[in-house]
Amino acid sequence: MKSHTFDELFEGKEASFEVEVRPEDLDRFAELSGDFSEIHVSSEAAQARGFSDRVGHGLLAGAYISRMAGMELPGQLGLLQTVQMKFHKPFHAGDTLRVHGRVREKHASVRVVVIEVKILRGEEVIATAKIQSGISS
Repeated sequence: MKSHTFDELFEGKEASFEVEVRPEDLDRFAELSGDFSEIHVSSEAAQARGFSDRVGHGLLAGAYISRMAGMELPGQLGLLQTVQMKFHKPFHAGDTLRVHGRVREKHASVRVVVIEVKILRGEEVIATAKIQSGISS
């Protein structure tokens, strides 16, 4: 877990991590969220709708963005204020996703940073987000 102070953050600072999406991640997220839509829980239903396999929940991708904010950039001293997400492509169990964040703005008067986040599978963009976080010290 990272712990960046406001002074340590600068426009252009980057962080990233990879995560392999496992079938049990989809199962656990369905259980946690209560979203048991067939495309998330049944390979057959997902394939009948034209997908290669079960589709990961969009907000599971959102959980990876939360991990970026809380664990990497800005890290432990951050206080997430807003998240704006866009979903571009589906993802599936077995995919390895790279979550990449970059500080785009830093506002000293209110001790806030704006971070752009991309979730990628190889070079394909799965989701993008803009997060705003206050920094507590």
